[in-house]
Amino acid sequence: MRRDLFDILDYTKEKNVSTRLLTNGTLITLKKAKELEKRGIKRLQISIDGNKIIHNNIRQRAYAFDRAMQGITNSREAGIGVTISFTAMQSNKNYIEQAIKDSIEAGAEMFGIQSYVPNPKMGAKDPEFIDSKGLYEIYCFQRELDKNSC
Repeated sequence: MRRDLFDILDYTKEKNVSTRLLTNGTLITLKKAKELEKRGIKRLQISIDGNKIIHNNIRQRAYAFDRAMQGITNSREAGIGVTISFTAMQSNKNYIEQAIKDSIEAGAEMFGIQSYVPNPKMGAKDPEFIDSKGLYEIYCFQRELDKNSC
């Protein structure tokens, strides 16, 4: 986390600038979440990229998933809304439903799927890249989940 983040947020609040943050969520303790809320943060976007094993593998940190989930819970407890950002890749595309369930359980209200931007040197040959047809299928799957939930 930027050491001057709270100073920046104090400034944006003073200038009445609506501010949202995108984070991996791992550093959001309840105390920090309350400080964010006090400084005008109403919503956070937290990255979740699969179930615990997949997410930790992508993030290359054994603690990433648990801390991100706790960050979601802490944010909600502090009164901050949470949107999940799931970056769809070949390695995690089969874990969307579990990521949604885990995110809801932790307190997230919204779940969005983003497309992975391939390594510029590899382009469509990047092994994580999902082509437009594959993304369309993922978005259709998410819509079906939306229809069948509740």
